[in-house]
Amino acid sequence: MIRTRTRVILGMVLGSALVTGTILAQGDQPASPTTAAAAGAASGERPAPEVYSPVTAGTLGIASSAQRLRGARVEVQDTFYGEVADFPADAVSAGITPDKYYAFRTPRDGSDLLCFVPLDNPDVATLKAAGPPRGAEIFIMGRVGNRVFFQDGGATTFAVDRVVLGHEGPGSKPAERKSVVVTIERYGRTGTIVKQDYTIEKPGQRYLIHDAADPQNAMKDIYITVQF
Repeated sequence: MIRTRTRVILGMVLGSALVTGTILAQGDQPASPTTAAAAGAASGERPAPEVYSPVTAGTLGIASSAQRLRGARVEVQDTFYGEVADFPADAVSAGITPDKYYAFRTPRDGSDLLCFVPLDNPDVATLKAAGPPRGAEIFIMGRVGNRVFFQDGGATTFAVDRVVLGHEGPGSKPAERKSVVVTIERYGRTGTIVKQDYTIEKPGQRYLIHDAADPQNAMKDIYITVQF
């Protein structure tokens, strides 16, 4: 009787582990936008648009928060970390293989996602052609999956429906970038205030500004970086 009870408990534990190990259930696997549209056309009905809840990369980067969102469709302004060629064993067991999916990572200190996109998704070709460097801004939409062990650490799997470069969502109008004028005031040689106006075109770029009254004096040079 004791042996039977032990076997039942062990079976329950192993069953739970197998369910946890399946990273993307059938309903979680991303579908190509063209495939989804074709299915709607074939049935004669216009498919209802998917609704994605906006979340931050920091929220997904917390394992407990990501697991609470398990199965939810979300959209996130994220960062590209690198392409993944070596798929986890759990992914391969679930039928998620390199001949069917493109995979990439987001930073571990950010959203910490392991993203899978079907190879027939048009966004894959665009992403590969662009060859985004590490740290490039991306916008991804899809469904949150399970947490898996990957590359000596953990990662939350993400079934991608859309992935585009930049932080603007698909179809959204790019935000207008305006230049910023910075006014710097310093004492001149005669004790009067000398004003300098500089137009900053690019946010995050470091600009060198010489002292208008003493431009050859490197000790009076200043550097400014403006974020907007």
